[in-house]
Amino acid sequence: RKHMIRFFLIIVFFPFMGLASQEQIVQKVSERFPTFGYNSNKEKVVWIDFPIEIIIRNKTNSNLFANSASYYGYVKHFDIHHKRWDYRLLYICNKDSIIGYVDNNSYISPGNEKEYLILTRHPMEKKEEFQKIFKNIIDEKSSSMTSSIWKVSSSILSNYQIKYLRRMISNDSIRIKLYSEEKDVHYINIPIDVDKVLPETN
Repeated sequence: RKHMIRFFLIIVFFPFMGLASQEQIVQKVSERFPTFGYNSNKEKVVWIDFPIEIIIRNKTNSNLFANSASYYGYVKHFDIHHKRWDYRLLYICNKDSIIGYVDNNSYISPGNEKEYLILTRHPMEKKEEFQKIFKNIIDEKSSSMTSSIWKVSSSILSNYQIKYLRRMISNDSIRIKLYSEEKDVHYINIPIDVDKVLPETN
């Protein structure tokens, strides 16, 4: 019975610990546009960066460090064996694939907060459907711009193009590695709020 009681307590208290931890990180509405990386030799967009902007609040009693972030890309699929819809992990971007942090090396003192920017790089070179759907954007910008890196505002995209981009990140999440003397090393997972990255137009 003693073992059963201990096991029950672990089940009850663990979710509440997770909820308390998640309050440290809030995703904010991005003020930046997605970025397309174009290769003129291949005449293709070879990658897209989506800007994920977050606020980390230090609710501990010691300095808090954001050590790294990993980006998890998922796709929704139907599991034939279990007869249900499920999520399958497509790729993981480790900290070397996260393009940028803001003030990455500085700490957050107790009771304060700091904003961070994470740019997630999605490979697009082999996605022929994307190249066709965005052909008008690719043709226009490749002929009018000298740079191979394009900031793409949703105002120049069709509803279908916006929905395509939203689907790319709709099931994804970020795992933030934090360190403080009070909590030591710990991880917080947050799902991506697509509306805060790329709002849907009417």
